[in-house]
Amino acid sequence: MAEPRIEVIIECTGHPAAGIRHALAAIRHGKHVVMVNVEADVLAGPLLAAKARAAGVVYSLAYGDQPALVCELVDTIRAMGLPIVAAGKGTKYLPTYHESTPATVWGHYGLTEEQARLGGMNPQMFNSFLDGTKSGIEMAAIANATGLAPPEDGLRFPPCATHDLPQVFAGAGGVVEVISSLERDGRQVVGDLRWGSMRSSRARPTTSAGASPNTACTPTLRPLRGAMAALPPDRAGARRLGRQRGAARRADRAAGGLARRRGQHRQARPGRGRGAGWRGRRHGLGQMHPRGAVARPRRPADRAGAWGAADPGGEARRDGGLGRCHL
Repeated sequence: MAEPRIEVIIECTGHPAAGIRHALAAIRHGKHVVMVNVEADVLAGPLLAAKARAAGVVYSLAYGDQPALVCELVDTIRAMGLPIVAAGKGTKYLPTYHESTPATVWGHYGLTEEQARLGGMNPQMFNSFLDGTKSGIEMAAIANATGLAPPEDGLRFPPCATHDLPQVFAGAGGVVEVISSLERDGRQVVGDLRWGSMRSSRARPTTSAGASPNTACTPTLRPLRGAMAALPPDRAGARRLGRQRGAARRADRAAGGLARRRGQHRQARPGRGRGAGWRGRRHGLGQMHPRGAVARPRRPADRAGAWGAADPGGEARRDGGLGRCHL
């Protein structure tokens, strides 16, 4: 910690007590702290932030995780002058998930214990994703960082589509919440927000004097890196098909590149003249000539600095950076 060349400490142990000790030590030594350890932040984040401010250093959540993304949305909307009604994220939730334990969790993921063991999966961790523990921790971190209030009776996990956010959170007074991608009977919510984060804000009043202001909520999506928010279930198959087609196109391009490198990609076209030759140069082939003959492919030795080529006399010359062979 006392090393003067170190300016920032990234705490990512995942252990609350150790994370708090490390953060306090870093602040004492004048180091900025990036807290990846959300468990430690939930336990003592506001106190650590206050100590960092007093010491003149920065205490911050790690950007890229859901709490930091939600905080970014909240800061952006507040900078616009709009009050925040609710902020949070989407997840897959049913009330029965609260009954899940590390011993029974793999059935909810469609895995056997052997498959999970071979994959190196931690049952305690995956159970926390399912039973609401992780969601509660992340919402507590957001509440600590933004000043938004947790719900008085705990997270409700209401089933909600993106287009229903204004109705579900109309009248909320600045809270954190998690919405479910499943109806209570297990049906998929069409237009769900699983894997995404959200915020709802109260619209800016635009009415004339004497009229009531517009108090409708407006939703905003922020997809996570590497994930897609608000993907209706009827499009899941289309997304998989798109990935398959993309892989096929990449394989075709790779095969075409191999053919070009072997000089098999194009044949000279009668009458095309210089145009055919120009395409030949672009694809790394030898010069193509108006008479339809194809010169030898360039050798690596010809690529020193500028494209070189050998003339019939064996004398190498350069011509405008692009070599030309003459028959």
